[in-house]
Amino acid sequence: MAGRLARKRVWRQLGLLGVPLLVAGLWAGAQQAAPPSPQEQVPVLRKEIRLVLVDVVVTDKQGKPVRGLTKDDFAVKEDGKPEEIAVFEWEGPTEEPRPSPPPLPENVYTNRPEYHSPPGPLTIVLLDAVNTPRTDQVRMREEILQYLDFHFTSGQRTAILALTDRVLVLQDFTADRELLMAAVKKYTPRVSGLLRIRESMTSREEDQRRDLLRDVGNEYGAGDPALKALIEDILQAEENLLAMTDKARMERTLAGLHAIAQAVVGYPGRKNLIWVSAAFPAMYAGDPYGRQQWAMGGELRRTARLLQDARVAIYPVDPRGVKPAFKPESYREFKDRMDRAGRPRALGGNPKPSVPTASVRHPQYNLVTSQMSMKTMADTTGGLAFYNRNDISNAVALALADGAAYYTLGYYPANKELDGKFRRIQVKLARKGLRLRYRKGYYATEMPEAAEEAENRDGEVQEGEGESKPEQRNARQLRAALFHPLPATGLTFRAYVSPPEAAAPAQVQEQIKVEFWLEGGGLTFQSQGEGRQRIDLDFVLAAFTPQGVQVNNVAQRFRHSLTPAEYQQALKTGMNYPMSIPLEPGQYQLRLLVRDNPSGRLGRVDAPLKVAAPQTAVAH
Repeated sequence: MAGRLARKRVWRQLGLLGVPLLVAGLWAGAQQAAPPSPQEQVPVLRKEIRLVLVDVVVTDKQGKPVRGLTKDDFAVKEDGKPEEIAVFEWEGPTEEPRPSPPPLPENVYTNRPEYHSPPGPLTIVLLDAVNTPRTDQVRMREEILQYLDFHFTSGQRTAILALTDRVLVLQDFTADRELLMAAVKKYTPRVSGLLRIRESMTSREEDQRRDLLRDVGNEYGAGDPALKALIEDILQAEENLLAMTDKARMERTLAGLHAIAQAVVGYPGRKNLIWVSAAFPAMYAGDPYGRQQWAMGGELRRTARLLQDARVAIYPVDPRGVKPAFKPESYREFKDRMDRAGRPRALGGNPKPSVPTASVRHPQYNLVTSQMSMKTMADTTGGLAFYNRNDISNAVALALADGAAYYTLGYYPANKELDGKFRRIQVKLARKGLRLRYRKGYYATEMPEAAEEAENRDGEVQEGEGESKPEQRNARQLRAALFHPLPATGLTFRAYVSPPEAAAPAQVQEQIKVEFWLEGGGLTFQSQGEGRQRIDLDFVLAAFTPQGVQVNNVAQRFRHSLTPAEYQQALKTGMNYPMSIPLEPGQYQLRLLVRDNPSGRLGRVDAPLKVAAPQTAVAH
């Protein structure tokens, strides 16, 4: 009885008593209902007014931020048509302390940013070990340390992350220089197996071997077609392997950027992502092995959308420094200068590779196209790419200056169609001589599935080009979010974890009860006509040991059609969802995960839990 009264007091403190009665009955009825009919499974997208926010960095010719501009100084266009500025704010350094949120009741946990994020602008430094050779990682670490030693100023809330097979948190957000430097010093450069495959397969010696194989096939192919076909199959298989490793690197990189965006999307304001990377996979064009399809496919668009929604500006920094330009020679030119012993005669200056410039295997081609890819990511999100320069620490300092002061413009687009297409944004100033930096557009949708359908109709993404079904992608994202070290704030919620009661001696497992409470404003409702709204959510409750080993999990999907009254109440007060998970005695970390399936937004809350062993009766 005492436990039930305590739980009742908790919900009173949250201001939620009364509402769960209606909604809990709604959940129970939905779980027992029959599967929706095919007509019900085809949602009608809700047409709504959407506010588009654009963060604009304004600097003078010396690169210093410009203050004192007003809304009348700016003009915004979308796809060439003028838009009315409805929101205008200046974001800059302030000494005013941010009020602390009210304390949470006992056993209540939340991922709301005000309970976790520090005040002030947020900066993330991402050390990319997937796309950066080990030697360049050593230089990368030294340059970041130099930046922290000479350029870092107080008040810059910075996190240090590393991208390997997943994102590692080396240091969470802090303004403490010593903590940041200690995290970077502990970072050990790693060997990227995927990048090593590319380097070995595109080496000068490998190109010579491939061209010699072609010569053999051409010389003896007429008399032995089977030999020529075999050689072509070998060359094709090698190209396919190279394409697969590049694709794997891109997928791993995009998954890391996706996770970072999911972690900070709920944090207010603009965030700077300093992405120190040497060789992001190129967005190939005209590649006969099909890499241009996956490079420009749906995953890249979904990640770009999420980065834009999270207001993350990417600043790629290439740690390779200035790379000398050279004129490549063809294999024939290389062969012509072979001596009788089969060794190439030395040339003055830089060595020349043995493949022509147009080849996607050429190192200079890969260098240029990878830098173009990073520049595209920067332009799309409102950042700036730094490459072909030897002052990485200064480049990081310049990137951080952008996040310290900017203007936020907001407008309600005249074109209200959520068709998934890219809308271009133009911002101009009445004053001359100033420089602007902002994201160049956005995807007009809050539903990834709708955008993919539009892409398929336009012929940009075709079935069979590596795109998975939405259900499979959703399952992958849930699993990735569950095991990821980063939180997720795209969908904020609170959760109450009932403290486990003393188990009976014969009881092996204790049922741990958890109640999710979601805010209606963060959910996606799909109109079904006659005032009814459809909701589609995935819930996951998992338990991990202190060593990070998962011991149990429970997953449930909730789909339901709300009446007009239920919809209005959900918007006003939110919705709750009860779950339970059986656990043996021990120490655990509970992970509570929710996914809003139409929008793809994720929320995750972690909660510590101790399940005591059952008490044994004492014999008298």
